[in-house]
Amino acid sequence: MLSLDPVEEYGMPPHNALVARFQANQDYCRRLYPHAVFSGGRYHTLFSACIRAFGWEMFMMAAQTDPARFDRVLEGFATLTLAEIHAWLDTDMAVFLCHDDIVWANGPVFSPEWYRRYIFPRYKTFWDAVHARDRKVIFCADGLWTMFMDDIALAGADGFIFEPSTSLNEAVQKYGSTHVIIGNADCRILQYGSPCDIRGEVTRCVSLGKHCPGYFMCVSNHIPNGIPLENLECYFESFEKLRVR
Repeated sequence: MLSLDPVEEYGMPPHNALVARFQANQDYCRRLYPHAVFSGGRYHTLFSACIRAFGWEMFMMAAQTDPARFDRVLEGFATLTLAEIHAWLDTDMAVFLCHDDIVWANGPVFSPEWYRRYIFPRYKTFWDAVHARDRKVIFCADGLWTMFMDDIALAGADGFIFEPSTSLNEAVQKYGSTHVIIGNADCRILQYGSPCDIRGEVTRCVSLGKHCPGYFMCVSNHIPNGIPLENLECYFESFEKLRVR
């Protein structure tokens, strides 16, 4: 693991081929939904690239065993991510969605100092490239990362998508007037809650976010297909009643 060179192992994607593929995706989506905005993006940005390559346990062991050598592995993944970013920037996308699952549901798996040394400076490099081409960045991650929201904002994120584990209240208080905020209704309430529970969850989110110019309501840990239809109807009906600013 510590000897892995991601660029050598996975190959550097041809720039023009990536641009053509990404632009074709944008064009296709716009034909289907001409009034929507479709982001570009990368899922396995850096942290998630390590999870995919090694699995959680091996990733954590390697990163802690020899941080300096593992930094070279991270740099390889960063090179691949930056190549995709530059390809997206040669399309007509307006927003870049950067996904990276940097934490668990109960918080970080490494010390905050590790993230601030090895992860967030690379985010700034990525997002500086996006901003240099006059595009916006939305950062998305699962789990509890309230403690890193300031770091993410400082690195250059223009907005956040986060699960119920992360504090909507803190996001609204600190960044409600300056950043896009998307979330953070809990799908577990839609799955198992009563109509009263569902209405309460919608009310919680809307009451916090509706006065923010860039707030978007959504179920940010997603709506699986097993949720009862009547619960979904209750969710959307509740939102329609409360959504007007």
